[in-house]
Amino acid sequence: MRGNSAGWRIFSGHHPGAGTVSLGQWLAGREFSLETFLETALSLTELLQRLHRRHLLLWDFNPERIFVDPVSRQVYIGDLTGQVFGAPGNGEVSPEVAPAGSLAYLAPEQIGRLDIKVDQRSDLYGLGVLL
Repeated sequence: MRGNSAGWRIFSGHHPGAGTVSLGQWLAGREFSLETFLETALSLTELLQRLHRRHLLLWDFNPERIFVDPVSRQVYIGDLTGQVFGAPGNGEVSPEVAPAGSLAYLAPEQIGRLDIKVDQRSDLYGLGVLL
């Protein structure tokens, strides 16, 4: 377990528990109340904020890297293999970092469509697409 707080956890190397499913599986073919959507969106946003405070970029914010316990609605992030470290202070990522991940969730600057540095805003783009 890499960290925890009310409503979210970061894990690496092991699954958080029986019954936990990827966000993609949890969302598939279901309708959710506005309350459930907002709770999940807030949990994901807080989780991303915690990563960014540690100068980490998730880089590939897609529903197969996010996990949910359907009973508790606790949100987890897994598969941190794609994470990259930003520079302390400004969060920018070295230009040598190669784009990787699910194209649909990558910000334009991650795939070379914009000539700007990748930083925390790139993860926010992916979060926006996800939501």
